[in-house]
Amino acid sequence: MAHGIEATDLLGTWHLHSWVIEYSDARAPSYPYGKDATGILIYASDGNMSASIAASNRPSLSSESTRKAPADEKIAAFESFFCYSGPYLVKDGQVTHKVTLALNPNFPGSEQVRDIEFSGGHMTLSTQDIIRGAARTTVTRLHKLIWRR
Repeated sequence: MAHGIEATDLLGTWHLHSWVIEYSDARAPSYPYGKDATGILIYASDGNMSASIAASNRPSLSSESTRKAPADEKIAAFESFFCYSGPYLVKDGQVTHKVTLALNPNFPGSEQVRDIEFSGGHMTLSTQDIIRGAARTTVTRLHKLIWRR
């Protein structure tokens, strides 16, 4: 973990370079919104952040109104976009996003902790979680989101 990172190091607007998930069982990496996903991450000086990520080339809805669009189109739109916002805190080489608003209604109230690494003009935010598998097996996933200014 890189210590000595300050909140001021994150300030500004970042554009998604890639989001890849690597697995501990050596399966091929996956890309949640495709290899060409787009995204914007904003860290403001007032201590708030906002992140939005989308699959590229999302199809348009068949209706001008999202409320009148067919359910399958709404599901596809939900599954191809991700966003949340709230206050953030930088400490010990990590950033904690305290989610107050999100597309996913289960996200508000959560804290999303990410390791921070800077390299070659990019910022990588990463986190690990465990996929529960069959009896007594677990697979670790490493999410790496690489951002550029």
